[in-house]
Amino acid sequence: MLAQTDNGHSYQGRRSTLLSGLNSMFISRIVLPDDEFLRGYKAMALFKDIQRMFPPGTLEHIHRHGSGLGMTGRHVDEGLRVISKMILYTGRDLAQLTAEDVFEARAWDAGPSATPTTAPTAPGTCCAAQG
Repeated sequence: MLAQTDNGHSYQGRRSTLLSGLNSMFISRIVLPDDEFLRGYKAMALFKDIQRMFPPGTLEHIHRHGSGLGMTGRHVDEGLRVISKMILYTGRDLAQLTAEDVFEARAWDAGPSATPTTAPTAPGTCCAAQG
């Protein structure tokens, strides 16, 4: 049984409301979370919400392409989570992500001392869906 607060609302209910509001601020790009926050937040629903905003057919294209490369569904989903984090972190749309964003995301896992080195890349050259 969930603990009740003084006003009768459960902890879980208040948490759900708070997370829903926070997710809305992220999706609306009112707040751009940093990598440390995203690592601790672990909100799969937020990443799925971001993916639902992809242009029509994009998710299916990514899944087909990953499968064609021999990737497991789990690996494709992990890639989609990374793309979702990049969108949240940069505040850009999917088609605006660049190779620089990918190198920066790779540096997240390498730790704070990692310094990505890349050539400048124009927006829209990284993750746009292909015909």
